[in-house]
Amino acid sequence: MVDPRQRARTTFRRAFVAGISKSANKVLTLVGLADQQKTAEWIEPYGFASMPKIGSETVAQCIDGDESHNVVVAVGDRRFRFDVEDGEVSIYTYLNAQRPHRLHFKNDGTIQLLGDALRIEVPKGADIIGDLRITGNVTLRGDIDQTGNQKVAGDVTADGTVTGKTEVVFGTTKGSQHGHSDVQRGDEISGPPVGQTA
Repeated sequence: MVDPRQRARTTFRRAFVAGISKSANKVLTLVGLADQQKTAEWIEPYGFASMPKIGSETVAQCIDGDESHNVVVAVGDRRFRFDVEDGEVSIYTYLNAQRPHRLHFKNDGTIQLLGDALRIEVPKGADIIGDLRITGNVTLRGDIDQTGNQKVAGDVTADGTVTGKTEVVFGTTKGSQHGHSDVQRGDEISGPPVGQTA
């Protein structure tokens, strides 16, 4: 009969990932401290998908002490670790060791997303509640339906028609009151706006 204490000691083992079978059930080839190769099914947390790098460290468990039935319960990689403050959480990849590539939940309430590019696909639309501040250029493909005022510090260029349903103001002159003196017909040039000199 196997000593329960011996079984407990052999239940959990530390190993390194030497190979990965990319099937529905991810099977890792592990190399232990004694250079013995074994395969183990990776019990991945529900809702999370990842693929470890070769050389990652694992903690494997032998079910009921049976070395022919191994499962991996944790995978880590000290080569790419990212330090956070007490209480913080970060999701990252190996790229984060070279350049920022992570989602970081900070203690000050900030959620920081860093990467080379971001693509969001939400066919039914997205709602953002709160102020939106963008640093950089903005390219829009589509119409803008705005409720509220718009303030622009700079020039506005329109390739199409600019229409004002109520009023358009040029400097201090309202478009509806923008009369010209000495109005001419046809291609002739009229005089300056009323109240101004040529």
